[in-house]
Amino acid sequence: IAHRIGLLGQLSGRDKWRVLQASDALVLPSVNHTESFGQVLVEAQLCGKPTIITDIRGGPTEVAPPNEVSLLIPPADAHKLAQAIGLLMTDEGLRRRLGEAGRKRAHALYTREAVDEKIRTLFREVAATLPSNKAGSQPQFRTGRQVKGVSRVGLN
Repeated sequence: IAHRIGLLGQLSGRDKWRVLQASDALVLPSVNHTESFGQVLVEAQLCGKPTIITDIRGGPTEVAPPNEVSLLIPPADAHKLAQAIGLLMTDEGLRRRLGEAGRKRAHALYTREAVDEKIRTLFREVAATLPSNKAGSQPQFRTGRQVKGVSRVGLN
């Protein structure tokens, strides 16, 4: 299996996206609880790639729910890791199913549009509780200019 796996270190920009697109899967074998969110899992999902994650408290299992978009293994278990990698490499149907589910999940939850809508909804809920809000009126929202790749949302 060593001839089919590459350890590339830290990648960014176009190199990261090229490697993710060319990959069959992403493996995030965390062994401690420092992985609070796992942005790389979302990036792999956006590329339609299944993931293998470890059963640690926190982010990875929330970002990549086991058996929905990922395979879950115990931390520091090389044998189970090898089995999970082997399963994804030999079961194309599973690889495609997990990858497509991940792509749909990432687009529904983590794209700028999805996050903007969540923020708008939160602002509407907060605005509805304000004493100055006239009964029945709905606050209007506008999306502001881009600031370092982040969309600013404003309340009118």
